[in-house]
Amino acid sequence: MSWRSGDWPDAAELAKIREEATIFAGVGLYRYLLDGTVIFLDQGAFDLLDLDQLYPDPSAVLGVNISDLYTPVLKRGILRSAVSAQGEVRGFEYPYRTLTGEERWAYHHAYRVRDPETGLEAVQVISQDITTLKHAVHALAASERQYRSLAEQSLQGLLVIQGSPATLRFANAAAAKLLLRPPDALQSMSASSLASTLHPKERSWWHDQIRRLERGGLEVQQRDLRVMLDGTVARWLTVLSGPIEFQGQEAFQIVLVDDTARRRAQARRQRVEERMRQAQKLESLGVLAGGIAHDFNNLLAAILGNTQLAATDLDAGSTAHARLTRVEEAASRAADLCQQLLAYSGRGSFSKEVLDLKALIIGTSELLRVSISSAIRLHYSFDEQVPYIQGDASQIRQVFMNLLINASEAVVELRREVGAEVGDAGVRFTVRACHLDRSFLDEHSPGETVEPGPFVLVEVEDNGVGMRPEVTAQVFEPFFSTKFAGRGLGLAAVKGIMAGHGGLILVESEFGKGSRFCCYFPAGAQALALAGATPEPDAASDTALHPGVGRVALVVDDDPAVREMASEALDLLGFEVLQAESGHDAIRMLGQVAPVPNLVLLDLTMPGLSGHETFVRLRELQPDLPVLFSSGFDEQTLPIDLCNERAAAFLQKPYRLADLGRAIAALNAAAEPPLET
Repeated sequence: MSWRSGDWPDAAELAKIREEATIFAGVGLYRYLLDGTVIFLDQGAFDLLDLDQLYPDPSAVLGVNISDLYTPVLKRGILRSAVSAQGEVRGFEYPYRTLTGEERWAYHHAYRVRDPETGLEAVQVISQDITTLKHAVHALAASERQYRSLAEQSLQGLLVIQGSPATLRFANAAAAKLLLRPPDALQSMSASSLASTLHPKERSWWHDQIRRLERGGLEVQQRDLRVMLDGTVARWLTVLSGPIEFQGQEAFQIVLVDDTARRRAQARRQRVEERMRQAQKLESLGVLAGGIAHDFNNLLAAILGNTQLAATDLDAGSTAHARLTRVEEAASRAADLCQQLLAYSGRGSFSKEVLDLKALIIGTSELLRVSISSAIRLHYSFDEQVPYIQGDASQIRQVFMNLLINASEAVVELRREVGAEVGDAGVRFTVRACHLDRSFLDEHSPGETVEPGPFVLVEVEDNGVGMRPEVTAQVFEPFFSTKFAGRGLGLAAVKGIMAGHGGLILVESEFGKGSRFCCYFPAGAQALALAGATPEPDAASDTALHPGVGRVALVVDDDPAVREMASEALDLLGFEVLQAESGHDAIRMLGQVAPVPNLVLLDLTMPGLSGHETFVRLRELQPDLPVLFSSGFDEQTLPIDLCNERAAAFLQKPYRLADLGRAIAALNAAAEPPLET
């Protein structure tokens, strides 16, 4: 069968197909007069206006005003007015609400027409439903706004780099902040120029990523970057980077996460751990040094005491007497070294007195003025209200002497190295009150028994040669020195003296710029209350040469050499002497011998029954018995406070005969009732 054009479909069927097509496409046709009266409305327009629930068919709305067939969202009659003014309107998008309450959007093409028979003018409207499309567009726009808001307000920095040459296409505010740039400075910036912000060792990686972007081959990577400011690391960033598609083309996305706080906390933790290890090492060395000093003091007690005893039997002008004097001097120097060991261990012999640190610093500086270079100026910066402290003046003076000598030598060394005069070469002493809390102490003195509270801070600062980090880390270690002829304990003893006073010492130094030592001395109500106290007069004098005449003394010491030496010394002072090699022997003898001893010279550290335990048992048997403790350690190791004990005193080994005589005389004077001499 052959078909001829126009046979099928016929005009009527074609008109029906076209009507169905318009309905399928959501297109409606309607016409109304310029006053709004509807004169034509097809099924598509009938459906667009959702009139099937109110009218039986499209013909039922003829004669109705178009404005009465919907609820306007915009100004009523806006399309009619536009057509009246322009004659034709294309692409007019109009939101409206149907009489049943449906929110809809329509796309309009409207134009004016004239009836050739009547001459009436009307508006012909072709309307297409775009509600679904509009909802999709609005949802897409809302989604884009949401994701752009998330990207722009993200706490993580976001960068998108694209093109050749590589250019920044997107950068949020967090990225600008992390890279230390103004908020708008990154937009459209050349990616290569950002390399100047990074650490020199990381710039090559940045340029390599840009080359990969420009020629292809980007990979997902994670690494750390350092952002520089004025030559120093200002931020640590963790960077996650990789390829993405941006606006239809390949791009390089970078996510920046600020890792600075974690890095700094990690560095602080490592410093605290290192200080803890250092403190533990120094504590171990301190225990060792204290034990060695104690044992050496016992040996020196026998050496020094027997030397003096032997010298008393010789003519003062004899050669043997002179030799014994030299032995005594050598033993005294050895005793001084033991004192340094005890100071380093924090167990040195300290006398408690109220001290004004400002006056002590001035006095020490004047004392050393002739020993340091005349080119070095001394500066003082003292707060007016600085509390007193309690401590040993000679030991604290030793601290300031060590620090001042070291500071002056550092300044001189810098002048020698640069080969020229250094402007305002000097040392500055600063004294002020401060308060140390637990967090400060945990960070700067882990492992040390320093309690929070009020302190007096003394800073000794110089503008000398300074120290490198590896030197600063060892500066408080015993026998460490940067000097060619350096020896001894030096700053290790200083640290021990500070520890013995319940304080601490910290150091800050930069090579080529100088050093600052910070000494923290505890200051509390006790020191302030004692600020007006006056020292008590010495109860004994050198004239008490024979305080033991007619008396009985009991020497209690587990070391035979020390026991024999002490016995002979007491015999020389006029005592009848008894000996006990342990605390148990002393207790037994006190209950058996007659006459009862008038004095006990008691070693503090003995095996079995300790000196303190022996003291308690002896006082139970004879409450008023005078006891003179003696030890190679200092008085601080006593488990009792002698201020609260009547007729009890302490004498550190080694001691001279004169020291022993004065200690016994003072003990006699303090006894109630006093001993007869």
